Amino acid sequence: MTAILPWLRLTRWITDVYLLGILQKATGHDSTGQVAVASVNTLTPSNTDKIAVVRIGIRHKF
Repeated sequence: MTAILPWLRLTRWITDVYLLGILQKATGHDSTGQVAVASVNTLTPSNTDKIAVVRIGIRHKF
C-alpha cells in the first residue's frame, strides 16, 4: 500500500464541464433563389430561418 501512495500524490486528474450554445438567423436567399435557411456545420439544416443548438459535455483526463 505504501508504494501506491507516492504515485497518487503525483497524479493530476482533471475534469472539465463545458456548455456551448449557438443561435443563428439566416436572411436573404440561397444560390438557388430559395429563402435562406439556418444551418450549423455537421447538423441537418433547419426548415426555418432560425436554429438553436446546445451542447453540454464532460471531459476527464487521467
